[in-house]
Amino acid sequence: MIKVKLYLIFLLSLVILGCESSTEPKDNSGTFTVSGILENKNGTEITDDMGVYILWTVSSGSPDYTYVWGKGTIDKDKMTFKVELPNNPPEEALNLKTIGVGQVFLLKDQNLPEGKLPIQYDRSKFVGATAWFAIIYKENDNSDSEIDWLPLFKKGYNIGVGVEGTGTFDSFKPVTNETIKLIIDEILNIKFVNWT
Repeated sequence: MIKVKLYLIFLLSLVILGCESSTEPKDNSGTFTVSGILENKNGTEITDDMGVYILWTVSSGSPDYTYVWGKGTIDKDKMTFKVELPNNPPEEALNLKTIGVGQVFLLKDQNLPEGKLPIQYDRSKFVGATAWFAIIYKENDNSDSEIDWLPLFKKGYNIGVGVEGTGTFDSFKPVTNETIKLIIDEILNIKFVNWT
């Protein structure tokens, strides 16, 4: 059920519904870099027409949507990816204009523009995702959030790894020196963090 929900969020109705990560800078300014390895589970050929993007899940309003912000590169020989974010995310990529949860996706697309991912976007272009890892962004240090895991993260950019929940939802915890994997497989075969 979790897979189906996230598949709908990320693919069908996105609007309707070893490398280490860098955690610098420690404040909100400057460039934030996230990098990791490609784990090819289904033998998909990595081609030059593929692009690396960060898709931010925004579920604090209605309807939910996915926002495209952040584009990276692939090193096919080393089977790695890298994304550099030059500044803070736009408000449209954030929940309540203060909280961002973005995941890195590999798409058969080199020209995906910044902005809300269209409802009609071709879901066959999705090749893989970081799935159990996410970029967590906090605009401020407010710990009064209803999201119980959010106080674990510092202001600015962070890397979070999923923690399987015992109830309805999963959560994230901060990581700094863990290898981030971008899993290449059929999207329905990839387990995503069901945080919302």
